[in-house]
Amino acid sequence: MIEHTADIGIQVTADTASALFSQVAWSMIDLMTEAEAINLTEEKRVTLEGEDYKDLMIRWLNEILFWFDTETFVPGRFTIEEIESRKLVAKLWGERFDRSRHGIGYDIKAATYHELRVEELEGGHWFAQVIFDV
Repeated sequence: MIEHTADIGIQVTADTASALFSQVAWSMIDLMTEAEAINLTEEKRVTLEGEDYKDLMIRWLNEILFWFDTETFVPGRFTIEEIESRKLVAKLWGERFDRSRHGIGYDIKAATYHELRVEELEGGHWFAQVIFDV
């Protein structure tokens, strides 16, 4: 976790771009609530396009936040079915948010482009740094 003035951030490494996008999403949800308490009873599917991996990451995370804010859907598992530098296709499993079971963490308003990093490292590993507006 990265502490930042009026914001909070995360840094994640993974072996693949798919794993990176899944882990960043899970980490964001875990900041908001107790991710391990989420029952995987509902499934959602998402297809997004972006300018590059960085733009795709922000669109991905903000789409998840949109579902949380508008439908109280809180995902606990993410499967990236297809990912390229400009396209993402994924399935999410979760349930409706229940304050008494899930608990309340940070109130994340948005994923931001501020200090955003999404990159493939030497050796084929991936790294992301994302700052959230809270």
